[in-house]
Amino acid sequence: MDKRKREVILHSYDPRWRTEFEEEKNVLLEMLGEKHLYPEILHIGCTSIEDTVAKAIIDMLILLPTDEEVRAAVNVMIQVGYTFLGDGGRVGRYFFSNDESIFPYYLHVTTRENQVAKDQLTFQKILQSNKEIMWNYMALKEIAAEQFPYDRFKYRTAKGHFIEGVLRAYEYGLSLGGKSDPNETSRTEADNTTENGQENNQ
Repeated sequence: MDKRKREVILHSYDPRWRTEFEEEKNVLLEMLGEKHLYPEILHIGCTSIEDTVAKAIIDMLILLPTDEEVRAAVNVMIQVGYTFLGDGGRVGRYFFSNDESIFPYYLHVTTRENQVAKDQLTFQKILQSNKEIMWNYMALKEIAAEQFPYDRFKYRTAKGHFIEGVLRAYEYGLSLGGKSDPNETSRTEADNTTENGQENNQ
């Protein structure tokens, strides 16, 4: 495997990430619109949040109303040349990559009701609304990157434990009647994958 595909390199927030997202979003909207598919396309992961550190990979969540429309979008994206990486073991969520721009894109295609999408959006909102959790997460990412500089599986496993713990604590707080920080949405109401579609790039 190409060393660059295995290496974990974190970068300080770069405002170009937002610009690159908007440009790719417009390409996707035009391409899918030609097939009468009209997704909601969201920038997710740490490249979407200022003051974070992240791998310079732009994660995009592409949400369509129905599973049928998701499958149609998958077929269109395969036909126009996006690299299809399957579902990564997540039924109903399909994963693509595109390495032709300055920054690689990872595209997650699913419905808003998909649990992976809900969790990604909930965790994003938690990071945006709770600086303490965000800084703890950044610290963990930097430690994990130092410990596993050429092992993305172990790196994302370390991140995954943190993310799951935050989401469980969030749900527990809601179950006690507490108010949710991220726009008062629960994990089950809220509006991480490279190799083989299995990495969370939060």
